[in-house]
Amino acid sequence: MELKHDWRIQHFEPGEKRPLDVASPGLDDRFWATASVPGDVHAALIERRIIDHPYYGHNDVKGRWIEQKEWWYRKSFDFAKDDDPELRHELAFEGLDTFATVYLNGLEIGTADNMLMGHTFDVTRALRDGRNTLAVKFDPLSLHNRDKLQFDWSSYTKERPWIRKAAMNFGWDWGPRLVTVGIWGKVRLESRRLAKLESVFARTVRAGAKEATVRVDVEARAFRRNEPCECEIRLLAGDGSEVASKRVPVSLGKASADLAVDSPRLWWTHDLGEPYLYELEATLYARGEKTDVYRKPFGIRTVELRLRNEAGENAFAFALNGVKLFAKGTNWIPADNLIGSIPDDRYRDLIALAVDGNMNMLRVWAGAFTRRIFSTTNATAGGFSSGRTSRSPTRCSRTSTGTSWTTCAARSSTTSKDCAITRRSRSGAAITKSTGCTTRNRRKAALRRLSTAKASITS
Repeated sequence: MELKHDWRIQHFEPGEKRPLDVASPGLDDRFWATASVPGDVHAALIERRIIDHPYYGHNDVKGRWIEQKEWWYRKSFDFAKDDDPELRHELAFEGLDTFATVYLNGLEIGTADNMLMGHTFDVTRALRDGRNTLAVKFDPLSLHNRDKLQFDWSSYTKERPWIRKAAMNFGWDWGPRLVTVGIWGKVRLESRRLAKLESVFARTVRAGAKEATVRVDVEARAFRRNEPCECEIRLLAGDGSEVASKRVPVSLGKASADLAVDSPRLWWTHDLGEPYLYELEATLYARGEKTDVYRKPFGIRTVELRLRNEAGENAFAFALNGVKLFAKGTNWIPADNLIGSIPDDRYRDLIALAVDGNMNMLRVWAGAFTRRIFSTTNATAGGFSSGRTSRSPTRCSRTSTGTSWTTCAARSSTTSKDCAITRRSRSGAAITKSTGCTTRNRRKAALRRLSTAKASITS
């Protein structure tokens, strides 16, 4: 059950109101401003024309009062609660920005102090049958860093190192200071019996023409001590047929399995071949009952960084499935300063634009976070899609169709010629491809899409 509609926001001076009074189900919040979730306070105030858009003139400076206030989100919802004693109810927040206290029906159920990860709270006892009221209080950052040591080495702002928050919020060489606040990720009420999957982490151990090995590590949590659990792990082809599977016991909350795949269809960048995706499925069982299921696309491929060439000389090159890759790419910074308010289709459009520009690699800048990039680009966009293969934000193995992803500080070069492009095929043979007309058409299409993207950002 996703809680995405009818949210309201209001601000107070820090400490002006008693938290339990504002979190009370009986509080009249009808005159609070409405807000979108996922989103943030800045976007809500811009939409209501309470503040001028910070991308014009010095409006970013005029709006800095926002980061000094205490902000509240509230929402009411109905829920039919089951009396099953084995049922566990949890509130899952994909993103809270940043120092947050969560209340359900006037009861404090948990806190958060990290924008870069998700947060889950057990609300089994606080949840009511019928009407429920959810409230989230966000502290101004100054309450948590004003007495901290200010480091001289910290660029752009001295408060940044103390806070688990996107660094670009404090200003960078390409953008203004916009210290966002709010619920930037989806909010879900989840109900499960007996046990749940905490994390699924998959990676390609080896990949060849005849066989590949995919290792899958699973973390699970039983709601009762010593509850026996099993996990069935399957790899499915694009047509839904089973390629490999194993059923393994969960011991001390963990399970692992190696899946052997015969004659695998490997994942390639769009310029070297087909970016083929399987589907990874993990099903958790407790007392013979299916309690949780995880499904995500997964590409079988190996990526290595080669620091020596064939002659033993110093080098720097990526190899995909053993084939040296000519890196053509760029540096990805956030698609907007207001990260929580970026629509999913903008991610798809920008990544499709990279594919149209003949890129095959994106270096993801580390001054923000990457979770929404990978979680919102599963749909095909110009022959390109991507997927995540982990639930845990700190343990991810991600695959992308059409473009390689790298988070190292490698320099990726881009070249585009109207005459011909010479590259190596997977067999190592040189291929010369005439690209005069095709490249020009792609460039024109890319420029048109770039103009549309810029217009959507500034409007």
